[in-house]
Amino acid sequence: FRFCCLASFWPLKGYDVLIPAFRQLLASGVNAELHIAGRDTDSEACCSMLSDGIFSHGLLDKKAVRALLYQSDALVLASRSEVQPLVLLEAMSTGIPVIATDCIPQSLRIEGGCTIVPVDDVEAMAGAMKSVSQKSSFDGKILSEKVNQMASPEVIGQKLSALFTDILVSA
Repeated sequence: FRFCCLASFWPLKGYDVLIPAFRQLLASGVNAELHIAGRDTDSEACCSMLSDGIFSHGLLDKKAVRALLYQSDALVLASRSEVQPLVLLEAMSTGIPVIATDCIPQSLRIEGGCTIVPVDDVEAMAGAMKSVSQKSSFDGKILSEKVNQMASPEVIGQKLSALFTDILVSA
């Protein structure tokens, strides 16, 4: 099972939680890999935390990010604070489920595609990773369609158009 994490190597992104959770997952007997990418994920500080089964890709361009998402089975984000993590929508739009902490906005918690765990909870993160990796049936196409219905360029364009119309009418 291949997990990926697309986040800069900063304290707010929770790599100090994610990596121990991944180690617990492996210790429980799950055959998995963790691929991390983002600013400074190839730094000496980050690489010193890595162990078997964890692969660092550093900062990737858009094409490489898309490729990593399509090669992954799930995205995991152990953030301590997020405003609008678009990476969750990007992952779910490719049809892969996400595991994230409860700091992400409610609007991004798509039923059936998003597992939420408490911030800074290594055991909960490991448990969610194990649960997601052992799901025998998952329909990525339905998840991708839900994201498209919520955040496609057409949908966002219609929402913005309605908002601007309301502003002009009330002015």
